[in-house]
Amino acid sequence: AVAKARAGDTIRVRDGVYREAVKILGPKKRLLRLIGNKAHPEKVLLRARGNMQNGIAVNAANEVTVDGFMARDYKSNGFFFTNLTGYTMNHLIARRTGVYGLYAFNTIGGRILNSEAYYVNDGAFYIGQTPPQAKPVRTIVSNVEGWGSPLGFSATNMRYVTITKSRFYNNAAGIVPNALDSEKFPPPEDNAIVDNEIFWNNLNFHEGDPPIEPRDDGTAA
Repeated sequence: AVAKARAGDTIRVRDGVYREAVKILGPKKRLLRLIGNKAHPEKVLLRARGNMQNGIAVNAANEVTVDGFMARDYKSNGFFFTNLTGYTMNHLIARRTGVYGLYAFNTIGGRILNSEAYYVNDGAFYIGQTPPQAKPVRTIVSNVEGWGSPLGFSATNMRYVTITKSRFYNNAAGIVPNALDSEKFPPPEDNAIVDNEIFWNNLNFHEGDPPIEPRDDGTAA
């Protein structure tokens, strides 16, 4: 359906288990809306087979909405948005993914809302390498839960992001606003972390807390 879709189309996905990796690529897919089950995202399950990397990957397609899905067991990320302006991730769940749960990289202006990520190998949520902007467009992260991972929320050179009304718990660390030095556009700036609950962040991922397997560090193997 995504391959056949045109800019601005809406694709509605029925409840079920889908053993595939979805790619939404390029300007011809801009403004696409991929809608699963907003009330029960776990009923529209993307489950990796073999070495599939991302549940849903969006690259260079502006203003795409992905709403109402669960992704699990992917080698890289549950939901990955990159090289674009404007996006919405809403009512999403990522479980046991290899790097990040919900991941936005090199993006301008987006929304990550009403979502959950857990048992992730690095950061449950991540925003990285936000390009500097003369007229900044803010990204809003609201009502999300990141838990059971090395980092509840991780970022590198993130800017113009507001994280609010969210919960980060049972991780090694709750929020790490600048985790690396390897991405473009330093330094991070103009971010707001307001009105969140950050608690019980004492997970020892070196020894392995069930169901996390022991590991040397908080990055993908």
